[in-house]
Amino acid sequence: MKTIEEIISNLNKEQMQFVLTKLAENDNYNQDIIRKYSTGKIISYDYLQNKLLEILNSDIESDFHNYPENEEDERVYSGYRINETLQNLINEIKENISDPEQAIELLQLFFNTDEAICNNCFFYDNSIISTYNEVAQLFVKYADSYENKEKLKDILIDLISHDKYGCRQELQKILMLYQDAA
Repeated sequence: MKTIEEIISNLNKEQMQFVLTKLAENDNYNQDIIRKYSTGKIISYDYLQNKLLEILNSDIESDFHNYPENEEDERVYSGYRINETLQNLINEIKENISDPEQAIELLQLFFNTDEAICNNCFFYDNSIISTYNEVAQLFVKYADSYENKEKLKDILIDLISHDKYGCRQELQKILMLYQDAA
């Protein structure tokens, strides 16, 4: 079976244009990525920070609806769309942020989106909590090279103390790793 990279590399210009247009039609995140890459710029810390702030400050319920006929389907779809956006942001952080301090700041902001998301999205098969668990593992990757372990410990304690929905439980395990290092 071909990988997605192999499939994409075999598309001609017209096919690629069609696929990208379809992906961007109803997805602001994909539109932003296409615009960003078309300028030849890499995804920056500021760009990712702004995307996370948009989630924090948005009306998630209306921003991610596709208006299916059934309200439950609408909430499932909304949860799917926001989770897809979160997954895209995780990948962008992994691919574009190498500075541990910037990464930890972004991941801290990422965790702070949980309340807005959990208040408005239906947890279909716990995929959103799984996404936050993935972010916790990414947190470990950057925390290992984060120089100020005392500050890191404070960040973890702050995040854990504001865990209303269980999205930050994995951080408790991480805190134990750094408790004695500070």
